[in-house]
Amino acid sequence: MIKERQPGHRPSGTSAQAEISASEGRSYDRHQQLCRAEGTAMGIVHVFVRATEEELTRAIADPTSFEGTSGRPPEEMADLDKALPDIQELLVAADIKIDLELGGEVIFPYGNDTDFVMVWSVDDVADTAEQLRDVPFDRLATFVDDPDLVDDPDELDYLKEYYEDVVGFFVAAAEARAGAFMITT
Repeated sequence: MIKERQPGHRPSGTSAQAEISASEGRSYDRHQQLCRAEGTAMGIVHVFVRATEEELTRAIADPTSFEGTSGRPPEEMADLDKALPDIQELLVAADIKIDLELGGEVIFPYGNDTDFVMVWSVDDVADTAEQLRDVPFDRLATFVDDPDLVDDPDELDYLKEYYEDVVGFFVAAAEARAGAFMITT
């Protein structure tokens, strides 16, 4: 899908999103390999949920207090369906040093053995918003070379819609001085 991908490049982000070491087995590529080996690559869905510092602190101390998306208004969430891996690949190709898939801190499993929740601090959200707000999708789209995406505007629009949703989510959460949970199922 990507025109250029720098060999060995791993996204890095804010201090709380320290560069992910391949030796730790947590790089984007390693994550994808593990999911494929488990047979879950086609079903991975990501949802970002806005959270107050109090909610983040409570969930870290007591994961059973995490309520998921229950009772959250739609404007406090960004459901990325299955678009996040493709969006992340475009960010990497464009040399945007942010890791939407594995940023934050894993705090607990969610649902079953392959689902988990990650915490994005208020600073992580603010840093991410600052980086993403200046990157229009058209810039990322220049790195797409998959003929199915290039030749089918609906497929490219799918990625654009989800990218713009996640950018809007981070910008709004940063303006509210909020953190976030990322649910991966």
